[in-house]
Amino acid sequence: MAFENNDEGKNIQTSDWIKRMKEAYHQYELAKNIDNNDVKTLTCLASNILKQFDRAVDLDGHLDNLKYTCDLDKKELLKALKKYNIDVNDINKAYNYLVRAQVNDVNNDAAHYHMIHVYMYKIILSDTPKEKERLIYKAKNEIAYCEAYYFENNPSIAFLYKAYKFYCVNNYKNRAKLYWEEIHKNGS
Repeated sequence: MAFENNDEGKNIQTSDWIKRMKEAYHQYELAKNIDNNDVKTLTCLASNILKQFDRAVDLDGHLDNLKYTCDLDKKELLKALKKYNIDVNDINKAYNYLVRAQVNDVNNDAAHYHMIHVYMYKIILSDTPKEKERLIYKAKNEIAYCEAYYFENNPSIAFLYKAYKFYCVNNYKNRAKLYWEEIHKNGS
């Protein structure tokens, strides 16, 4: 399906894509009903939610890869979620899926790097500086865990991008730059 290169065409394309992701989400929910503790299903449910959030807000469009920053704020995030009929509380569902996945398989890399992404959105949505500080602390611990475990074992590009985006959103330019360089180190 071809779309014109304008905002209306992009909105239709995004809306259709999100609709299909919601359909896929419901299929994963059915799979979860068969095995409530299947780690792959739980991480797929969380990943689906994160992809919907990313597409709704056009996260990559908010990143400045030359300045290692991101201009996405809470008001804009909420507006985008409302526009595409995405429940803001879905981020809490993603969090809960990933907690369960980590309990069932503490070394599951997808459960850990998706959690960094969840924290990124929870930080943007946080209501108080204290809550934001607590979430940043938790996210940094998750990143530290991933670094300790995965850099020894050749890190996945997905982890590197999620850490990069987290640092951009939270204005940690030096850390964002390190991850950007790691992503592009070997022509990735």
